[in-house]
Amino acid sequence: MISQQRSQIIKRNAQQARLCKKVFKLASDLEKDKLLEEKKQQKERELHKVSQRQAMVHTIENYYKDKIDMLKDRIDQEKFERQVAQEAQKKAFSQMKKELGDQKRKEVERYIQLLQQEDDKFDLSNLDASRLEHEVVRLYKKKQ
Repeated sequence: MISQQRSQIIKRNAQQARLCKKVFKLASDLEKDKLLEEKKQQKERELHKVSQRQAMVHTIENYYKDKIDMLKDRIDQEKFERQVAQEAQKKAFSQMKKELGDQKRKEVERYIQLLQQEDDKFDLSNLDASRLEHEVVRLYKKKQ
């Protein structure tokens, strides 16, 4: 009986040992799974943070690229407007130069015409004076 009790105690101890081993294995597996899950979640959080940072950097880069493109467009537009203004100014200057030239030419022609008229008057008055002089000499000779 004692041997039977002993045998039962040994069996119970062996069962308890197996049970403890199973419980320890189960607890160990659960702890391992928990740690693996935490590690996976941490990796996911880190990846999420990295992707958020990349998205933020991408957004900032796009913002400044857009600003730079807008500035380039504005500079190009201002260059074009300056070129148009310069061309218009050159055209206006050329037109003014032509008009001044025409005006000067007309004025010179008018002065020439006035001078010719004055010359014609002078010639006529000289002709009249010389005719009058001849007439006076002739009359004087007749009276003598």
